[in-house]
Formats: sequence, structure tokens, C-alpha cells
Amino acid sequence: MEELKEFITTWHIHLTAAAWFISIGIGFIIVLFWKKSMDTVRGQTHACDYVIPGSLTFSEKKDRYLYSTVNKIKRAKK
Repeated sequence: MEELKEFITTWHIHLTAAAWFISIGIGFIIVLFWKKSMDTVRGQTHACDYVIPGSLTFSEKKDRYLYSTVNKIKRAKK
């Protein structure tokens, strides 16, 4: 009777581990399929399809910087 109990416990652990590995594998395959089906984007170099003609005009040229980097170098005295 003790051998049967040990046999069932051992197989229970093996079947549980196998079920986990199988379910993780199936989930991984499904996610890969979803990811592949979502990759339908084509790269473009221009945004002409999104701009209304005549809606973008520049009236003045002005640069505003949020950050600046200053490098200071000490000059040698003569």
C-alpha cells in the first residue's frame, strides 16, 4: 500500500510539472502568433498623407532650447 501511495505522489508531481510546461509552451506559441499578426506597419519617409495642404505655415524662425551645455577651458596666461 505504501508503494502505491509513493507511486501516485511521484506521478502526481511529474504530471503537474508536465502540465505547467505544456501550458507555458502553448501560451508562448499563441503570443508569438499574436505578435506576428500585429506587425503590419510599413515605414514611410514622408507625412504627406496626414497634412492638409496649406495648413502648415511658418511665420518666423525662432529656436528655443530647453537645455544648454557650456564647456569652460581655462586660458593660459602670458
